[in-house]
Amino acid sequence: MRSNIKRLVSASLAVMLVMAFVANVTVGQNTGQQGQVDGETVVDKIDSNEKLSDFTALVEASGFGQVLTQPGTYTVLAPTNKALENEGVDVDAAKENRKQAQKVVQSHLYQGDISTEKVKSSMGVKIKDKDESAANGTVYIVDQVVKR
Repeated sequence: MRSNIKRLVSASLAVMLVMAFVANVTVGQNTGQQGQVDGETVVDKIDSNEKLSDFTALVEASGFGQVLTQPGTYTVLAPTNKALENEGVDVDAAKENRKQAQKVVQSHLYQGDISTEKVKSSMGVKIKDKDESAANGTVYIVDQVVKR
């Protein structure tokens, strides 16, 4: 039952992210501009951290990178390069396979703001670092791959 709920939540998140992206593109096409975020986005934050370079590559390969630069509130549980390696994630293969990259990345993305306490108590990961300065969300650097 818990597994089915996790799959439903994952699928719902993916659909919401795609819908947000499509809605933004449609608005951009109709108005001549897409939504802008003032300041650094969650993507900028993960991109600027060397320990997250593999996750950054997967975000871009998955197509979620463009969504996560748009206005909204996102929580990203970004696994370190070491966490991906320890879990046996073949980053190079996933970068070449959009669906595989999406599968890895979507379990680390949440729409809305998730508190540190909730991440610690219910996500099953240890927070290595938290950066609250993204204009459109929060990035938690975690020590393992999230499984939903």
